[in-house]
Amino acid sequence: MEFTQVREVYQALLDKKVDALLLPGPALRYFQAHEGKGLVKVVGPEFNRGVLGLMFPEGSRLRRPVNAALVAMREDGTYQRLCDKWFGSEVGTTDQ
Repeated sequence: MEFTQVREVYQALLDKKVDALLLPGPALRYFQAHEGKGLVKVVGPEFNRGVLGLMFPEGSRLRRPVNAALVAMREDGTYQRLCDKWFGSEVGTTDQ
């Protein structure tokens, strides 16, 4: 099968036209937590996992405030609540 849009891929899974999807983990977890809730399950370990980051031009005044905001979000639980809301409760924990 060939798909031109990711939406078609997800629909093919829901329609049982395909047995599984191989997509980046965050995309799969988002689908599982929302449109596929109760209908699909992400299984197995995530492989080829990359770390995302933010980049700023050298000397940017934004670097320190953004870093401070990210640390504060982790400390007060906001980061985990956002991960839970958008990607499911298995994401964002420090043991991953």
